[in-house]
Amino acid sequence: MEKFFSSQTLKSIIQLNLLKTCLGEPLDLWNNVSMLIAILGRQAKLSVAELESLVGSQNIVKTNEQVAMIDAELDLNQLGGIIKLGRVESSDLNSYLAALEQIKKYYLNNPPDSKRSIGVSLYSFKHPRLNRDLLSLKKELVKAGLSIRIVNQPKADQLNAAVISKNNLLGKNGEEWLIAKVQGKFVLAKTLQVQDLSDYTKRDRGRPKRDARVGMLPPKLAQIMINLVTNGKDEAVIYDPFCGTGVVLQEALLKGYQVYGSDLDSRMIDYTKQNLAWLKSEYQLSFNINLSVGDSRSVQVPDQVSHIVSETYLGPPLSSTPNNERLNQIIDDLNNLHRKFLKNIQKQTSPGFKLCLAVPAIHTKNTFKRLPLIDDLEHIGYNQHDFKHSSKPLIYHRPGQVVARDILLLERI
Repeated sequence: MEKFFSSQTLKSIIQLNLLKTCLGEPLDLWNNVSMLIAILGRQAKLSVAELESLVGSQNIVKTNEQVAMIDAELDLNQLGGIIKLGRVESSDLNSYLAALEQIKKYYLNNPPDSKRSIGVSLYSFKHPRLNRDLLSLKKELVKAGLSIRIVNQPKADQLNAAVISKNNLLGKNGEEWLIAKVQGKFVLAKTLQVQDLSDYTKRDRGRPKRDARVGMLPPKLAQIMINLVTNGKDEAVIYDPFCGTGVVLQEALLKGYQVYGSDLDSRMIDYTKQNLAWLKSEYQLSFNINLSVGDSRSVQVPDQVSHIVSETYLGPPLSSTPNNERLNQIIDDLNNLHRKFLKNIQKQTSPGFKLCLAVPAIHTKNTFKRLPLIDDLEHIGYNQHDFKHSSKPLIYHRPGQVVARDILLLERI
């Protein structure tokens, strides 16, 4: 994959490598650039799309199904699709054992002055000897006079957030190391941040009002969608015309954005008011609530709005895939609703206006049945955004669910 650097960075790399060539050392452009490694969430394509929206496609250097290498700075707290973020220490290692050797050298060259807790997680490959190799590493470091404690999870190659937090691996006296295999080479990184799962759980299940009948948009996914459409800009005014219980509005407010919301059901407006009042108290925020009852097919978009982000109507609750006749009827009804909604928004907005929508896709035996209008967006007045590092469709689906979320990033033509 092509690599991108600023002109100043490239100049420094060339100067350094000219020196290394004189010394008889091999050239390695990548290994001399300080980069981050992002551990992707379960919906990897969405995670990479979010990264691309925030740092630009030119700053994503390499990706696979579990990790992305990034030549840019990021704050994990602003990302919904990334599990861990680490600083790359070595990026062109030939083996997993070479990565462990680098860890050993790190502590021998930087001996801690107190007991050190060490954890190691593997990504994009497995190794049956991980725990035994870590014990061997500990013995060698103890033999050198260091006080070392190994943190692991039996029968697991990766440490989860709870284990990392419990053992204070990101604190003063601990480290988690990430070893990933990317395009045939091994990468060693030191973890900087881990996703705060407890806070996501609070923002999901801790709110006073939830309703499974209208869908329960995960806060992580709402955060991803907001990032996709705003590109992480500091200022935005977000409108959700299917606001439901207010998850999108909640995540937008946490980013400091102004929000507007509407819903066909007045009960949902009441739920959103209660949930946002809880948010204001729980997170000590200050904001105004702009909510109204309205039909998405005819609602007026507030003048101040810069982007629309919404989980639309996903259809009737389904515990199993319906027969073909029922399935086609559901899709037809949903398609008509979404077409009328998009035409309404198109009439009120200017070219370049962006929407990020989670629309329904019904899981069948071998595929997802999507809304037919997706293949006809230009005739309604929209283009669908293409990502360089993520292919369409961007489907958010959990095992066992019949109705999935088809994530569309649209731009008004």
